[in-house]
Amino acid sequence: MVTVADVRALTRTLPRTSEHLIRDRVKFRVGAIVYVAFSRDETTMGSATRRRNEPRWSPPSRSCSSCPARRTCASTGSAATSTGSTTTG
Repeated sequence: MVTVADVRALTRTLPRTSEHLIRDRVKFRVGAIVYVAFSRDETTMGSATRRRNEPRWSPPSRSCSSCPARRTCASTGSAATSTGSTTTG
């Protein structure tokens, strides 16, 4: 049976891997991508891989999706600036 100590020893040898305790769960990640996580009681381990047809990461859109033509956001009533961010007013 694999333990957190076993995984910790292996991940120390991997470049750019960091260990985090998030909501009482031990998680190992590279950047923002969590690739191994343990349950709170450390009895269950989950791992993740990129799905075959899943697109790679792309930067978020700079404009509000609900209001590209109107230049104001319907949900907040804010006016959008030329960069796509919103201002109140």
